[in-house]
Amino acid sequence: MSSYNQWCSELRTFFAPKAVKIYKYPTAENEFGEFFSGPWATSATPLIHCIILINHSVMNTSSKVFDTRKGVAGHNSNKASDDTRSLKQRKQAVKCIWAGQEFLTVSIDEVHEIHNLTAGFYATLEVTKASIVKLLASGMPLYTGPMDLCNVGHLAQIPYFMGKPGDEHDKAHVKALRAARRTMMQEDKNDATAHTVRLLAGGAHTNDDDKPEPEARIHIQTATHNWISNIKRGFRGRVIQWTVNSKMFDGRKINDTLIPHKMVMVPVQLNDTELEINQSVMAQITGSYVSNAAALDDTSKFNMKFYLDGRMKVVFPHHQSPTYPVVKSLDEWDEVRSTKVDMLIKVLAWQLESDDHHIFPIDEDDTMTEADIAVKALTPPPSNQLTEPLPAPRPQSLPPKSNAKYVNMPDLMSMGTHKILVYIEFPMMAPLLISVLQLHNINPLIIHGGHGAEERNKIMLKFHSDPKARILIFSSVGAVGLNLTAASIVVLFDQCGRACW
Repeated sequence: MSSYNQWCSELRTFFAPKAVKIYKYPTAENEFGEFFSGPWATSATPLIHCIILINHSVMNTSSKVFDTRKGVAGHNSNKASDDTRSLKQRKQAVKCIWAGQEFLTVSIDEVHEIHNLTAGFYATLEVTKASIVKLLASGMPLYTGPMDLCNVGHLAQIPYFMGKPGDEHDKAHVKALRAARRTMMQEDKNDATAHTVRLLAGGAHTNDDDKPEPEARIHIQTATHNWISNIKRGFRGRVIQWTVNSKMFDGRKINDTLIPHKMVMVPVQLNDTELEINQSVMAQITGSYVSNAAALDDTSKFNMKFYLDGRMKVVFPHHQSPTYPVVKSLDEWDEVRSTKVDMLIKVLAWQLESDDHHIFPIDEDDTMTEADIAVKALTPPPSNQLTEPLPAPRPQSLPPKSNAKYVNMPDLMSMGTHKILVYIEFPMMAPLLISVLQLHNINPLIIHGGHGAEERNKIMLKFHSDPKARILIFSSVGAVGLNLTAASIVVLFDQCGRACW
């Protein structure tokens, strides 16, 4: 599980005091065998009231006892996908958590992390086999392909997916899908890829988009649809879906219990230089993929190229990935200035300056290109505005809209109480981003996947308890399992590029 401390807190909140006893299973391999002979063995608490918390890493460590090689080499010939793999460390196998045990319920959180037939999968499978009730939970889509859902069915021990009959279902669908893909001509692939590239690059609709889909693509879609339909039938009656429309025990929807929220889309209009740089990068990406027939079928490589090279240039157009050196002065920042980062500074400064600031006000100039601004400057106002008196100028100490580029506010972090989360997709950019924010009197905390559990806990404690620690920058990996409810404002600086989101 992602966070032992959080799970302990959640369980103690849910159950009445002293109703259950919570044990933490060790993560060190040499301590596995001692768990059931220690405090567990001497406890007077009925077993039905005992809960064992196990980290995902324990499954990976325990999986070393298996030989997962296929066929004769791994002594796994003629085995179904959900059969126990052969053992290569028998002495250590008897010390694994599932050895000789029977559990009432196993609950696997973040099950989407265990969707491939790896050694960790087979260790987790042994735990589900030793349990009467299997609860597999995930807050994200479970798969990038139909086979991943089938593997989750194996873990849950659902009859449709089990044994050799289940494997035969999968093989038949894989065979049909491969056959459909073989009928797709290279010209069809080129058209499909060019269409996808135009959409990702923000291209306009063209007449080519109105062409009927190639017959081969229809065959692929049909084969995939048939497979997914059978998977749905296999899971029927075994899935509990919790959505914003789901009702709680008192009949209210989950959203009815949350504080009302407002979503604001803040436009970022790149300047002419930034547009030129980004258009050049996108031309290189789209050109290389449309001309390279071998790459057209490799969606993962195209996505990585687009999301890394293309999207990073929007944030820091004057830098070359993966080098993002920090800036030490505003003059240095002026040389590599980013419109998107400047907009982030404006938003953060506005929210930090006062708790009375609500919706970030979007100026018309924020949405205009440099050419639009030039035209506006040369265009006289409407005649009905010429006779109206000009509004009285505001005092310089109270600008109509905070702009951290021009307004120096040394006490910005202590001018209000609201706490803010800033999501970033690319942690490699964080040092540069933080250095720019600090030049504008914005001092954020940051948490990412490189932080260990102890360090993460210290950062979270500071964010929750320090009134001046008002901004936390986080990535999707770094925030897994964290309680971030101290914040009342969330800024999505990047859109997550993961397929599962």
